[in-house]
Amino acid sequence: MKSFLSFTTDRHIGRDPEAVIAYVRSTGFVGDEVALTLVRPHQTHGTRVVVVDSDFVATPENLEDYDAICTNLPHVVCGVSTADCIPVVVYDPVHHCAAAIHAGWRGTAARIVSNTLKTMQHVYGTRPSDCIATIGPGISLESFEVGDEVYDAFIRAGHSLDGLAKRMSLMRPNPDIPDAMRWHLDLKGINAAQLIEAGVKPASITISPIDTFTNVEYFSARREQRGDVKCGRIFTAFVLK
Repeated sequence: MKSFLSFTTDRHIGRDPEAVIAYVRSTGFVGDEVALTLVRPHQTHGTRVVVVDSDFVATPENLEDYDAICTNLPHVVCGVSTADCIPVVVYDPVHHCAAAIHAGWRGTAARIVSNTLKTMQHVYGTRPSDCIATIGPGISLESFEVGDEVYDAFIRAGHSLDGLAKRMSLMRPNPDIPDAMRWHLDLKGINAAQLIEAGVKPASITISPIDTFTNVEYFSARREQRGDVKCGRIFTAFVLK
């Protein structure tokens, strides 16, 4: 029987390979006798997609400069690392294949979700209308304060930010500029819009309400790099059988 498991770890598991494999086993998805392989790319905030097939060999060289990973192989745990960026998992139940996507603001602006779906269409014959997508824990609109240059990058890339961007007061008020405002972007919403634009049905998209910036159970680069705490990474992944 074909089945699919996707998950996001919290800071207690992070992306430690042994802990991730132990978590997958703890769900009962596979038995202890099943060998699992974990594959994660070295992300660089681009839009490249690595395809893990029967000829793929997981070496550092083969995983360099990818921000999305897809496979149709069973018992391969494929995932991406985030700490405020948006993790997206897309599953095609018809062709029994899936992808995990790291969508930071640069990747989101460059439409990494759209690019990943195109890769799945080319490699597996995926139809986006058949897909199920989950947008995992990541920074919220309320917490994602950006400069004008980031907002402008989305506009230049042709994104419609109607309802997905908002001018708000500074998160750290400046007494010298009491009325200062900055843009906030809804990265989860922008990636959901890309899924829908590509053909995924809105009813087939689940969006996590978890804001990694405000929820201390998850790593947050923005929150933790303000202090002396070294920021780890959570791991959003899937496995097929």
